[in-house]
Amino acid sequence: MSRLQGSKDERLPMPGTELTRDYRGRRVVVRVLDDGFEYEGRRYRSLSAIASEVTSVRWNGFLFFGLNGGKEGQHADS
Repeated sequence: MSRLQGSKDERLPMPGTELTRDYRGRRVVVRVLDDGFEYEGRRYRSLSAIASEVTSVRWNGFLFFGLNGGKEGQHADS
């Protein structure tokens, strides 16, 4: 298995992978799970939910974590 089970989105890395992002002097580390994501000991269904929690602004999680072909830095409100 190389992608999240049941997911057709090729941007998602293998379960067990850690995604990292520096945001305003803080390192954000998310672990990819078989059925979602883990951030600071809590499970989430989407990367967007984590990105929005970290920034307090609505973000596309793939963009926030640089999984959209390097187009990091754009959020849903831009």
